[in-house]
Amino acid sequence: MTLLSQWAKNKTEFLTFVQLKEGISLGIEGYQVPEGGLYVPVLTTELANRIQSSPEDKVLTIPSIIRGVLYLLGADENFIHRKSYERLLDQLKTETRTIAFETAEGFEKQGDFQEAVMFMRGYCLLREKEAKAQVMLGAFYVRLAGSGSVKEPEMINALMMESLRLLESDELLNKKDVLRQFYLGTVYHWQKSYLKAEKIWQSAMSQSKNAKIRKLIQGKLEEVSPYARYEEGYQLVIQGDPQGGLVILKPLLQQMPQLWNLHFFMAVAYQQLGEWDQAIHHYGKVLEIKGYHQQTAIELSDIYLAKEEYERAVHWMEEVLLQKPGDSELLCRMALIKAYTGNMTEAFEFVSAAEEAGGDDALIKSVKERLNSL
Repeated sequence: MTLLSQWAKNKTEFLTFVQLKEGISLGIEGYQVPEGGLYVPVLTTELANRIQSSPEDKVLTIPSIIRGVLYLLGADENFIHRKSYERLLDQLKTETRTIAFETAEGFEKQGDFQEAVMFMRGYCLLREKEAKAQVMLGAFYVRLAGSGSVKEPEMINALMMESLRLLESDELLNKKDVLRQFYLGTVYHWQKSYLKAEKIWQSAMSQSKNAKIRKLIQGKLEEVSPYARYEEGYQLVIQGDPQGGLVILKPLLQQMPQLWNLHFFMAVAYQQLGEWDQAIHHYGKVLEIKGYHQQTAIELSDIYLAKEEYERAVHWMEEVLLQKPGDSELLCRMALIKAYTGNMTEAFEFVSAAEEAGGDDALIKSVKERLNSL
């Protein structure tokens, strides 16, 4: 069972089951309670309120049954009486849709996104192809994740990933829905897929005629813009165009001087260009902002090795090995650095340690050959 499913299933404690007698119609044309009767769910708080305020024969109503069934299906899609409930609600399609949306929207206005999610989960289970319901549920997941009522990072992740699954589903893929695009952009932003977020928010902006919504989207675009440029820049660096990457990345330093990732990719770009001092400067900023960072330490070791400053190269590789002492690839790197310092005994000791750690045979063989040639 997924984390989100378990969270939803725990909500069944808010339901009470009431038995309907076999054969009664509930006033629904073409429907009768099946043989043996049927236990239907009702929200406990709603049932208690109606017991206090309504005549006995008016306590249980069709709307209260619909709300209870929607909530239960949102909590447990495999509930034993699911098929019986579906047959019941199939006779009440219009009423079910109206109640589902009105109830969910009511909880949304109250800021209770947990309850909004539960009712819309149940309705989406019944009407899997209804685009509006899927978009609304995806939006509720995002709003619940960001509401502060969910504290666990794992649960927040589960909510956002389920929203992504819904909003990117085949049913919604080609629909130019501003609400869908707004919340899908929010999920992309959360994923740090800044270019995707910017693109879909730009599409939403081009379609929306509502001034309030356009202002909201404009704010999101302004927020994501520097990060989208950062993503453009580092992608160029990764693709082997350090000069093109630096053209985009350098202007961002004034806007985001404390973004360690920005300094990291600028350092990588300068390293690719052989501008060692600039690379060392920006790797230093990474360590200043973030603290220890394994890849930065490895890159500094490589730079000092290229500069033939072997003791500094050893120092940074020692920093890495303190954190990952049994990493065979890193042990092989240290073996080569030790060889360049002229300490062949220690070099072969590091290769032996790499073998004992279960390192890649081909890598170890190539390092041994390199050491022997030196």
